[in-house]
Amino acid sequence: MRLRSLWTFILLPILLWTEFLWLGRPNSALTAPPQEPKGSKHSSINLSPVLPFAVPDPADLGPQAENAVMFLLSELPSEKSKAQRPYFSLLMNALTKLEKNLLLPHGKADVLIFYVRSDEVPMTEKLQELKALPFVVRVFEVVNFTAPPIPRWKWGSKTGRSIGGTCLYRFWPVNYGHMSRWMIHTMFRQDVFGEYRYILRLDCDGALTSPPPCSPWEIMDSTGAVFGYYSRDLDTYGCVQNLLNATLIWADINNVKPKHITALPEGIMYFGNFGIFRTSWWRTQGVMDYMDFVLAMGGIYGHRWTEQDVYPMVLGLFVDTVKVHQFGGFHYTHNGMEIRGLDGWAHLRRDVACAATAHLAGDGRAPGDGPPRPLPPQLTVRVRGKG
Repeated sequence: MRLRSLWTFILLPILLWTEFLWLGRPNSALTAPPQEPKGSKHSSINLSPVLPFAVPDPADLGPQAENAVMFLLSELPSEKSKAQRPYFSLLMNALTKLEKNLLLPHGKADVLIFYVRSDEVPMTEKLQELKALPFVVRVFEVVNFTAPPIPRWKWGSKTGRSIGGTCLYRFWPVNYGHMSRWMIHTMFRQDVFGEYRYILRLDCDGALTSPPPCSPWEIMDSTGAVFGYYSRDLDTYGCVQNLLNATLIWADINNVKPKHITALPEGIMYFGNFGIFRTSWWRTQGVMDYMDFVLAMGGIYGHRWTEQDVYPMVLGLFVDTVKVHQFGGFHYTHNGMEIRGLDGWAHLRRDVACAATAHLAGDGRAPGDGPPRPLPPQLTVRVRGKG
């Protein structure tokens, strides 16, 4: 008995340390230069032949407005479960605030609900409650919402959590990877995404708590922006490992001259729970080819690459900074907390494209943010094989 305890005392730390080194090792699939497929201009690396796709409700009448607001219910846990958030209740709260603070002041927009079927709750019955709301709600079930066969990823056998890289959040629900994959890659390929001029993405656990002083749709028009966001921050968790280097390699292979990516602070994130897309731009071939590449590299599951990390990369490749707009003059909360970046940018009380906020003085940061934290050094662009 003592011998068994001794061996346990000696071997267990060794096994745990070995597993730690294995999980934190560099991912060769993310650092090696991608190989250009023969006969193809852009890099597309053995993607899953069957991608997730959205199936509309049988009673769907199609688009009823020029613009839309989109929510993704990647899970709908039981309302009785104390361990999980009641997403449907959060969604209804978000929709109530949406009607009050956006749809009524700034004109109608369709609401798109994409959901994934769950065995825990009969979602179809829950979602029927949405039809009683005083605005157009279109419901779509996302089918085949499973992980693609991408190399170099690992699942927790019992916990259902993804593991990868040196990210402090590498132990993260697999479902979060599915959501990121949808927001980075799959949603742009849905037919419904092309039925609208602009789509605003919100989270079910987020809410507009005050109305924008100017119409977001009109601001997108007047600025010519292809993307609008609410707040930005810097990734300090190590979750964007190799993303920039992989992006520059892809650009070099495909003869894409980056527009402003090298002027961005390292690890920049556009908070993913609020974003407006000019749909025609996000469905262009170059953008979708790059998103194919990001999916194929495996970083979404292996290193927790998320849409808030990837959007600055693709925008930095293809458009000038004037095509990316930061909204201001209103408040947005996520998980009941007001969204504020940690680097001093936070949200803006003054929107440069909105005359209603022109009287506000200062640099536009929200009151109480304090002095901006110094930004990190500019990125050093080093493409493999080029210095």
